[in-house]
Amino acid sequence: MSAITRRIRIGLAGAILAALPGLAAAQPLTAPPAHKGRMFEKCDRDQNGVLDKGEKKEMRALRKARLLRKFDLNGNGVLDPAERAQAIRSKIDKMVARLDTDGSGAISRREASVRPLLAKNFATIDANGDGVVTKRELAASKVVKLNGHRRGKGKRFGRRQPV
Repeated sequence: MSAITRRIRIGLAGAILAALPGLAAAQPLTAPPAHKGRMFEKCDRDQNGVLDKGEKKEMRALRKARLLRKFDLNGNGVLDPAERAQAIRSKIDKMVARLDTDGSGAISRREASVRPLLAKNFATIDANGDGVVTKRELAASKVVKLNGHRRGKGKRFGRRQPV
């Protein structure tokens, strides 16, 4: 390496090191919260980027009300099995339309990589092992949930424990 090239590299490194404190000072101390959706923004009353217990409860109630408005056809306030199946089909159709970038009507492993849960469970969901997940395989897999959380057993989830 020639002496001139070495001096240029040292000079560039020095200039970069000298500029770093100024660049660091120009950055905000806290990054703004990542965009998490309109529902999240609506429920995050204190605008801190995190949902506390009350805000989570409000968000679940809003999601439930939205589902009932959209899919409770008989108006009884509960999603019957047929209404629930229609809601899941609708959610799967939207997911496939959003993720299917090549227009094949199915989701490939590459297309699934943008959804962590789908990418993690891809091999399990792909029942026939052909490398793509169809709407039928998604519906059979039970990965798609309406409210985004799992139901459990016990008093906390509305089921009574035997006395």
